This record gives sequence, structure tokens and C-alpha cells, in this order.
Amino acid sequence: MEYNREAMLQMDSKAKGDFLLKLRMAGFITGDEGRDKLNLPRRGGNSDELVVQTSMGLVDLLGKEDK
Repeated sequence: MEYNREAMLQMDSKAKGDFLLKLRMAGFITGDEGRDKLNLPRRGGNSDELVVQTSMGLVDLLGKEDK
């Protein structure tokens, strides 16, 4: 993935935070990489790991139990 650095510089702080959070939750960047973009110190530990949301499922299967 290639970042458009010019576009990031033009974002307001809320838009930048939302953008980085979406990248983090989709597994594209680590927490520490997001902190780098905000000029914040790295946290290390799990902040240097990629994460993805695992609680998603198909709508058609909601409320159905395995039998």
C-alpha cells in the first residue's frame, strides 16, 4: 500500500485519526506505524503487531445455531 503523503498532510486531525484507525483495524499498519504518522513515540509490544477484526459474520447466519 502506498500512502499519499500530501493528502495526509492536508487532513484535519479527526480525518487523519479515522484514516489511521481504519488502516490499523484492517491489518494494513501496526499501531506503532500509525503512531509514527502522528509523530508519537512507539509503544512496542503488541503495538508492533498487525491486527484484524474477527467478530464479523454473515448477516444471514445471525441467530442460527450450529446443529
